[in-house]
Formats: sequence, C-alpha cells, structure tokens
Amino acid sequence: MKFYISNGGEVFAYESDGSQDSEIKPGMVEMTAAEIEAHINPTLTDAEKIAAITASIQAVLDGEAQSRNYDNINAIGKYLGYDNAFRAECEALGSWTAQVWSKGYELLNTWQQTGVEITQQQVLDQLPIMG
Repeated sequence: MKFYISNGGEVFAYESDGSQDSEIKPGMVEMTAAEIEAHINPTLTDAEKIAAITASIQAVLDGEAQSRNYDNINAIGKYLGYDNAFRAECEALGSWTAQVWSKGYELLNTWQQTGVEITQQQVLDQLPIMG
C-alpha cells in the first residue's frame, strides 16, 4: 500500500501496483514511512493517556456491576440507604469502587510526581479485585 494525505489532512491508501493511481487527486502528497507510522500509531499526550486509563478503570467497575445485572456501577446508588434485597451487595460494590478509584489515582499521582509513566495494563493489573 501507498498512503497519501490531502490538503485537508485526510489520509488515503492506494494499492502499490498503481491500479488506483487515477484516484490520487492533485495536491495529495505521498506520506513517508514515519508519517504513516505516526498516523497508524499516534503518540498520545499525557492527558490522553490519563483519560484512557480512567476510562478503562470505569469500564472495569461497570463490567463488574453489569455481571451482577446492574446497568452500570452508578446504578447501585439507588439501592443504598434503606432496607432492600440489594443493599448489602450494593454497599460491597460501593466500597470496592472507592478502593479501586483510590488505587487508580494513587498510581496516576505517582506517575505525575515521579515522571515514571505507568501503562493502562499496569494500572488495571494493580486494581483491587471484587471479592
């Protein structure tokens, strides 16, 4: 494949054999190997990495709640504070949620204070497990 970028920043891929060269418009520029790599595997900012990590933590929490037939982890709140059949389970989920976020933010703060980056998988591997 050969890759071209338009004036508007759109990337197009064409067959290397030249069979699609008629589709290449004036003003399009063939991309270098480095540009292709950066397009396929963009470098994320620290803010984007942190957003991805926090989203993955939220997905873990929501996944656990959904495995117990709640819509998401936030849904447990409606069963707290009064006697009902779901209260004990929801209290346990709530406590676990607090532990998970505490650990997640501890790891992110350590990264920000030390400059030693932590990956999304490393964070997920260190989160408390729901008992």
